[in-house]
Amino acid sequence: LSHDLVGPVRTRPCVSLDDPLTGLLDDPRLLKTTAVHDFLWLCPRRSDELLSARRYRCADALVVEVEGERWLVDGGPDHGECSSTSAEPDVTMTRPALGSLLLGGVSASELAATERLWAADLGRLDAFFGWSPEPHCTTSF
Repeated sequence: LSHDLVGPVRTRPCVSLDDPLTGLLDDPRLLKTTAVHDFLWLCPRRSDELLSARRYRCADALVVEVEGERWLVDGGPDHGECSSTSAEPDVTMTRPALGSLLLGGVSASELAATERLWAADLGRLDAFFGWSPEPHCTTSF
């Protein structure tokens, strides 16, 4: 990728947004993304089961409210547990926002900027729900 006179390099449409291709280029500013086709979305219905099944970047416990349901989520890199609670929420969000957080490709701060999530401590949520590598789907449907 460092040779002169190389024409366009095309990738398949299912490359993840954090793919290392950019780092392989001599001048990553020349990279031009013409389309993003991630084919990946999630509309969670059983929030508690999904929150329990997921792993989290750092150990913490948060009260999450999703459209009137409140869950105490206790999680870390090697576990996730979720139980119903009546405690005051640390974060309130829409169901689609929860889908984005569960996949790990969108930060809580981004969701708060678009008014899909409301929380006092966005840094804490970004740390808890963040994940690497970013999610991507390798097939289209």
